[in-house]
Amino acid sequence: ATGLSITAAAQPGGVHRSTVHRWTRDHPTFACALLSARQHRAEKLLDKLADLHQLALDTFRQILSDQKIPASVRLKAAMEIVKLVQSQRPTQLAQIKSQLRVDGFFNDLALVEVANAAAELPAPSKSTRTPVRNAPCPCGSRLKYKRCCGNPVARAA
Repeated sequence: ATGLSITAAAQPGGVHRSTVHRWTRDHPTFACALLSARQHRAEKLLDKLADLHQLALDTFRQILSDQKIPASVRLKAAMEIVKLVQSQRPTQLAQIKSQLRVDGFFNDLALVEVANAAAELPAPSKSTRTPVRNAPCPCGSRLKYKRCCGNPVARAA
């Protein structure tokens, strides 16, 4: 949650990084606590950045209004402002997501539950996969797959 890598964060706790990954994957309580701590850290960082936004806007205003600054620099500053404004406009998908979002914490908890449920699903059956060329053919002919259904000439016949 402090921004360190998982390896660096696991060392002071006396655990291996794979243990932390396993906790994140298998223990919803730990995963939710870690997510909450990361969100708290991100909010603090955004607060610090918000304090600097007025200074940044004043700098852009000064660059754009000062005729002594070369036109190419002013043009680049104007283009960056246009890019920032366009990137802040919500897309249709983002608007839909914001309408559907009830609470980020519960959404992330649901994602953990979906991931756990997906891990419990059975593996796809062998009949849906293409057999290895030297394996027996699944059609029951007792031939190798490469001599039976895996051979385009034999299949056409």
